[in-house]
Amino acid sequence: MVSRVKLMKERSYDLMWKIGVRVREIVKQTPFLNPVEEIMRRVGPRLIPPPAKDTEVSLPFEMKMMIPAGLPNARSFAAGRYERDVARIFTNIISSCMNVAVVGAGIGYHALLASPLVKPHGHVHTFEPDLRNYTYLQRNIQLNGCQNITAVHKAVSNYSGSGVFHQDKYGVEGHLIQEPSVNSIPIQTVSLDDYFAELGWPKLDILMIDVEGAEEKVLIGMKKLSYKNPKLKLLLELHISFIKRDGGNVNTIPELLKELGFIKGYIINKELKACSFPTSLPAERNAYDLLLVKDN
Repeated sequence: MVSRVKLMKERSYDLMWKIGVRVREIVKQTPFLNPVEEIMRRVGPRLIPPPAKDTEVSLPFEMKMMIPAGLPNARSFAAGRYERDVARIFTNIISSCMNVAVVGAGIGYHALLASPLVKPHGHVHTFEPDLRNYTYLQRNIQLNGCQNITAVHKAVSNYSGSGVFHQDKYGVEGHLIQEPSVNSIPIQTVSLDDYFAELGWPKLDILMIDVEGAEEKVLIGMKKLSYKNPKLKLLLELHISFIKRDGGNVNTIPELLKELGFIKGYIINKELKACSFPTSLPAERNAYDLLLVKDN
């Protein structure tokens, strides 16, 4: 009887979480509702607690992923609702023998999706600064026997050296900061130019960036990489409020993207509505998922 009650409770949590995810997706796109989105992010896991133990979920392509206990997105992963539109675009543009890089890889979701698609000779480079996420990233790579994934425990920035990383309680929205503070730790940083130069400049076909406000820094640190890969496609989560929080200038992003060669783009959150650079992004959204391509 106890187990049945527990099962029913878990199912009700899953249903409420699905509804909450959809509401948050809408709120996240609206600037004046940004405080509401922040409240939902913090309160949601308390009202609908994530599983209290590690959970293994099935992914496409017969892959599996171990989710750490307490991870707020656990129910989204289990329900197949985690960044569905982004994951669909990401997997659709990957083909055999491509090289892919995922900056802000988390526990490895997108890397695991890419791994079977780039076989037999492609490779997936991942970067994750949060230690718990990185530990599970490695664990999930081993769980699936993905020998074509490299995991790097560094924060990607505009320089290689040392920096300060703010640890998010749930391991979801950690980010680089300027000065040490509560919940911050020292972290090694690396620019994409330095990383790929050390490897001898292998080609890169697709780059995914999800860095919670450090977008400008990552883009500045990849100018040579972009120049050497004229067909590079970029999937970029652009979170305006986080960029402002970290002292960045959102208005410089379009010009920087053009400098890197990305003059065509599609807003994933708007059913792949076309956009071009340098233009200012529309003001009605707080966060964008962009697919950016070069005109060649």
